[in-house]
Amino acid sequence: APLESAVEGGRGPDDLVADLTELGPTFVKLGQMLSTRSDLLSQPYLDALSSLQDDVEGISVEEVERIFETELDVRISNLFSEFEQQPLAAASLAQVHRARLRDGRRVVVKVQRPGIKEQVIQDLEIVEQVTRSIDRHTEFGRQYEFSRLAEHFKTALLEELDYRREGNNLTLLADQLRDFGRIVIPRPVDDLVSERVLVMDYVEGSSVSSLGPLARMDSDIEPLAKTLCEAYLHQILVVGFFHSDPHPGNILVVPDDKLALIDLGMVAHVEASLRERLLRLLLSLCDAKGRETAELLVELGQQREDANVDRFIAEVADLVTRRQFDPPGNRQLGQALLNIVGIFANNGIRPPVEIGLLGKTLLLLDEVSRTLDPEFDPDSVMRDYAQTILQRQLIQRLKPSEAAGKLLDSGIVVERIPRQLHSVLDALARGNLRLKVDAFDEPSLVRSLERIGNRIALGVVLAALIIGAALMMRVETELTLFGYPALAIALFLAAAVLGFVLAAQIMLAERSERKRRR
Repeated sequence: APLESAVEGGRGPDDLVADLTELGPTFVKLGQMLSTRSDLLSQPYLDALSSLQDDVEGISVEEVERIFETELDVRISNLFSEFEQQPLAAASLAQVHRARLRDGRRVVVKVQRPGIKEQVIQDLEIVEQVTRSIDRHTEFGRQYEFSRLAEHFKTALLEELDYRREGNNLTLLADQLRDFGRIVIPRPVDDLVSERVLVMDYVEGSSVSSLGPLARMDSDIEPLAKTLCEAYLHQILVVGFFHSDPHPGNILVVPDDKLALIDLGMVAHVEASLRERLLRLLLSLCDAKGRETAELLVELGQQREDANVDRFIAEVADLVTRRQFDPPGNRQLGQALLNIVGIFANNGIRPPVEIGLLGKTLLLLDEVSRTLDPEFDPDSVMRDYAQTILQRQLIQRLKPSEAAGKLLDSGIVVERIPRQLHSVLDALARGNLRLKVDAFDEPSLVRSLERIGNRIALGVVLAALIIGAALMMRVETELTLFGYPALAIALFLAAAVLGFVLAAQIMLAERSERKRRR
C-alpha cells in the first residue's frame, strides 16, 4: 500500500497509532479518516486506525465556566439548578457535563477545550504542506492526490469544531427521522448554542457496546437492528444527509427499547444524482450482480491514464459474485465497499470520496446491528428497504404535481426548438455556422503536427543536399576544394550542419519530455 512506504522500516500499525496519538487530536482525527481508505493502507493498518481514540485529562470546571460565560454571556449558576463538576466524557476536542435547567429539563453541556481550534489550524497547515510535497515529488502522490484528501479532511474537521453546525445537524436529523418512532435524537436548547458551547437534551441510556446477554433477554432490542439499518438507508439514499460516525459509543440503548444517536459533529452529504446511483449500486451488490455493480462503479470513478477498466470490472464482478456464497453473518456490505475502493486504486481509477465514507459507515453499522442481533442479515434488510425507496420514488414521479412539472419542462424544450432551429439555419445561410469539438487538446495536437512536419521537411532537404552533392562529385570543374568540386563539398558541409541541427532538436525535445513526465 502506498502510504505504508512512508512508515519507517520495521514499524507497524501499532507504532503508527502510537505516533498519531502522540502528535495530538488533529492527527488522531486524520488516522480515523484514513481508516476508511483501503486503497491507501492494508487491512492491519485499517484495523489499528479504526480503534484509534484520544485519551486526555479533563479541563477544570472553572475553565468550563469561563468558556461558557464568555460564549453565552450568562453565568452557569444563573442558568442551571444543577451542574455536575465531574465530566461525563472528556476528549481532545471537547468536554461534556450533565446539568439541569431551572425549568427541570435535564441536559448535557458540551464545551470546546481552550486553544484547540488554533492548534488544529496549525496542524492542518502542516498536513497541507506535507501532502503538497508528496504530490509534487512522488509518483504515488500524483496518482492519489493527497492534497485533495487533505482539503476534504480540513473542511470536515473545521466543521466539527463549530458547535452551531452540530446543533443544526441535530435538528435536521431529528426532523428527518421523525417517522422512525424507535430512533431518538437529542435536540439542542434554543439560545444556548454557540461556536464553542452546545447545550442539548440529555439522553439516558447505555452504549450498544456495553450490552450483555442478560440485557438482551430483558429487552426487545433485536428488531432495533433492522430499524437502525433502515434509518441510515433513509438518511443516505433519500435525504442525502447522514450521521457518518455510527460507532457503538455513539449509539445508545434507551428505555422503552429505543436507540439514540448522539455526537453529530461528523456528518456527510450526498448529492441527488449520486444518491440515485448509490441506490442502484446497493441493490446490485445485495443481489450479487457482479457485472452490473462493476459498470456502475466505473461510471462513478475517474479514470487515470493508466486505467485498466477491463481488469477492474473482472475483479469487482468476482468479489460481488463470491459474496453470495458467504454465510449471512459474514456478509459485511461496508467491508465489501472498502475492498472495492482498494480495487479502484489497483486499476488506475480514482474512487469518489463518498464510496469510502459510505463503506466505513456501513461497516460500523454492521458491527452495531450484529451487536443488537447476532443473527442479523444486512443484505436482506438493505435489499428490501432499497426496493421500498425505489418504489416510492417511482410513485412520486407519477404524481400529478411531478408529472405536470415534467410536462412543463418538455413544453419549454419543444417551444424553444423552432427558434433554435431558425438560428442554426440562419447561421448556415450566412456562412457563420461553426462546429466546436473538445474531444482532444487541439492546440497541443497542432503544435505536435507542426514539429513533425518541420522535421520531415528538414529531412527531405537534407537528403536532397546529400544526393545533389554526390551527383556533383562527378562533374569536373576548375574550382576545387581538397581535390573535389567545391560546390559538392559545400553541399556536403551544409548537409552535415543541418543533420547536427536535426539531431540536436530531437535530443533536446526528448530530454524536455522526460523532465516533464518526472
